[in-house]
Amino acid sequence: MKILREFEADESWDLQPGDMLYLPPHFAHHGAALNDCMTFSIGFRAPTQLEMLDALMQTLTEQGGGQQRYRDPGLQVAEDDKLIDAAALSRFKQSLMNVIEQSDDWISDAVGRLMTETKPSLQWLADLTSSEAMDETGISEKMLAGERLVRNSYIRLAWLETETDFRVYAAGESVSIDKQATDALAMLSGDKPIALEELKALREQPSALAALCSLLGLGAWHWEELES
Repeated sequence: MKILREFEADESWDLQPGDMLYLPPHFAHHGAALNDCMTFSIGFRAPTQLEMLDALMQTLTEQGGGQQRYRDPGLQVAEDDKLIDAAALSRFKQSLMNVIEQSDDWISDAVGRLMTETKPSLQWLADLTSSEAMDETGISEKMLAGERLVRNSYIRLAWLETETDFRVYAAGESVSIDKQATDALAMLSGDKPIALEELKALREQPSALAALCSLLGLGAWHWEELES
């Protein structure tokens, strides 16, 4: 309704409590509550090829990838020097394919960042829920005082395993965790609160506390609001 100038429904449904209606991508729709109730709209993230290529381009730019120049050994002199022939186009295409074939780590990083980016419409809620960045000492002091960290439901989290580490992605950024810190990975990417007992366990695992500080700074975790 916000995009189409004219909208005329072909079909309509009245949903009852507990009902769910699935709408495929690109189906124009408009919903309205018929009485006092709560409705939920749940979106499924399915990036386009353009979005994936854009994410890969950003990663390549940040990490200095894709620097090999176009080459054309064996180039034949063309009758028309202004013609870009099929052979040249094929070489350009192959050069791009080579970047993709050699970019498993970069593609993994690009996908992790892309799939955890916060939607612009939710950014203000994510910011409202976030806590200030804090070092290990500050976190310890607050937990000794009885406070605990809880997950920010407006920040997406995902993780993947590389040859050298685990990478946790939050809000389009990545945080590295040592491969020996499998328990820490479960804590930091999970949904259970982190209190003093969990903090003690994190201290025993390499890179875990540093990762927690980073995730707190990204807004993935925040201090639980205490009831007054």
